[in-house]
Amino acid sequence: MKLLRPINAAFLALLALGGCAEMMRPRVAAPPPAGLLPPMADPVAGALVATSTAFIDQGVGLRGRPAEAARAAARLEYLVEQAPAWTPVSPAAEIALAAARAELRAAAGVPDSVTPRQTMVAFVSAADALDRRNEGAAVAALAPVGGEPTLRRLNDLGALPNAEQATMLLAREVARSEAELRIGAIQDTGGQRSNVLTEGLGRGF
Repeated sequence: MKLLRPINAAFLALLALGGCAEMMRPRVAAPPPAGLLPPMADPVAGALVATSTAFIDQGVGLRGRPAEAARAAARLEYLVEQAPAWTPVSPAAEIALAAARAELRAAAGVPDSVTPRQTMVAFVSAADALDRRNEGAAVAALAPVGGEPTLRRLNDLGALPNAEQATMLLAREVARSEAELRIGAIQDTGGQRSNVLTEGLGRGF
């Protein structure tokens, strides 16, 4: 519970700054697998908001919700892969994200040999099947990452403190970076206006 206030502050700051992010800094990221996120201009920002929400209180809200747990796992995989290309990520955040992925894979029973893209596709397909109440299709979709045992684990992944800490750390870094960019943009605009006024005064206006 001690983490709740800083988490909320970082999350709200991320939401507030996210609207101007695309105007301030080019974003580079590979597109996510179909169905990972709702259609949006900036999927990495969407994945960060979604995972920050899913893993609050160490992911307790995912218990008993295997479809949502599968989507959260897929979005974390995407975030770990694409965040470094999308925004400056500190070494601490990179280590935290790697630890979060290792933690979640261990909880879900996903082998290290499975690629991030295979993991994302498997979890998204399983989540869609669970939404349709087709458990057999969900097990088949999860075959590359663990099959039926993974489906059972998705019902209760247990506490995921690394996932919570990593997504919140990245959210804070993004919020801070966007705030610095906004301040820099305002200062640059002010400097340009100051030069114009000074030049005008020099002409006697």
